[in-house]
Amino acid sequence: MSSKGYATPLRIEVAANRLLRRLYLAFVVLTLSVLPGLPLSLYVTLPGAALFLWMARRQWRLRPELGGEPVSLVWDAEQRWWWSQGARTVELQLLGDSYLSAVLVALNFRPPESRRRRSLLLTPVGIGEENFRRLQVRFRLTGEEAVTAAKPVRH
Repeated sequence: MSSKGYATPLRIEVAANRLLRRLYLAFVVLTLSVLPGLPLSLYVTLPGAALFLWMARRQWRLRPELGGEPVSLVWDAEQRWWWSQGARTVELQLLGDSYLSAVLVALNFRPPESRRRRSLLLTPVGIGEENFRRLQVRFRLTGEEAVTAAKPVRH
């Protein structure tokens, strides 16, 4: 990779991903299909199912990978991450428990002034083959410099 002064920021647009939506929907359906088989009374099962459905719907509406408001993610030459959603842009720290594989990247972030975590699941289909490859190559080249926590990104 070229020196930091000449490095091009990596820009990733994260929007709804059909593959992740289908996996999430399959998880919700399978979970709801198991509930009637549990040895619980109807007074516990129905409120539990309602709570689960409410939480699943809430995640569907909040997460950009599932259909929430799209996110623009920028990794600049100084190893800083910028999260833009709507009119708001914040700098985030990449955490060491992020995960990198050939078909999936799980990025975990935390704003410097907060304990609240944000995460994104990225696939080649969701962000484009070229952006996915550039992200993987850049992680492999920068190694632990990319992470602000004690643990490196897992490969």
